[in-house]
Amino acid sequence: MNIVELSTDNIVSFLQFVPEDIADHIGRIFHHGMLAVEGDTPLAGMVWELKNMLEDEPEESRILWLRVEDEEAAAALFEEYTENIALDEVERSCYTIPAAPDSREKEFLEAQGFTSELTEGDEISATLDQISEIPLMKRTKPDPSIRTLMSVNQAAFSATARRMAGKGHRGICEDLIYLPRMYFENDVSCFYEEDGQIRALLLFHRLPSGNLRVVLMAGIGKDVNQILVKLMKTALVEAMELYPANTKILIDRHNLATLALGEKLFPHEIGRPIFVGSRKEEI
Repeated sequence: MNIVELSTDNIVSFLQFVPEDIADHIGRIFHHGMLAVEGDTPLAGMVWELKNMLEDEPEESRILWLRVEDEEAAAALFEEYTENIALDEVERSCYTIPAAPDSREKEFLEAQGFTSELTEGDEISATLDQISEIPLMKRTKPDPSIRTLMSVNQAAFSATARRMAGKGHRGICEDLIYLPRMYFENDVSCFYEEDGQIRALLLFHRLPSGNLRVVLMAGIGKDVNQILVKLMKTALVEAMELYPANTKILIDRHNLATLALGEKLFPHEIGRPIFVGSRKEEI
């Protein structure tokens, strides 16, 4: 049995085993993945993200995906994982996995010393046509101060990303300042500019599945909440022209801004059931 580290060079060979939207993480800084392989057959796999690498906080590992087809293979995989994160001085590992009945992954994680809890996930979604029918979106008018990301160059975008990150606004991307402008959906992502300075950003990444994930939704200064709603209106108008009406927008309610906007845009949506847990790592 071999442990294979996932990379942009080999991930295409394992797309029958690794979900395409999970495979999309491979190649980004702070993101890692491994498979336990017997011959050409994957028996277990995982992808994780290192957190707090740019903060003065204890390093954590967040397991984004785990698949267990063989427990012996998974045990070998986790032994390699534990050695790997020790090099990064990770103090705690945590996980989020779908709450499937009789989950082998949950049972395996518990055997590895993780806690487990059933809860509602932070991510909610709605289709473009559903969002377009929400009264708030119908009332909101386009704002000429808002433009799509296509109208700025890489240098201007990078400067804005660094400024946002410097104020603690990284959205769901720990590696925001390392991502190129073209990682984001430039025809839908948009920004609000005032007095020659970008004050608010709404960034989307289009997943391989075709859905649009909100990566960053943040602003600086007064009236930020109203501006964010206007940004979403602009993004919705652009997206409706480009994608099928059943395309989903995904929002991770990870902070107050996304929680508030999620309640306005997705008033009847709830997160899917998930298992979450963690364990302390030895360093």
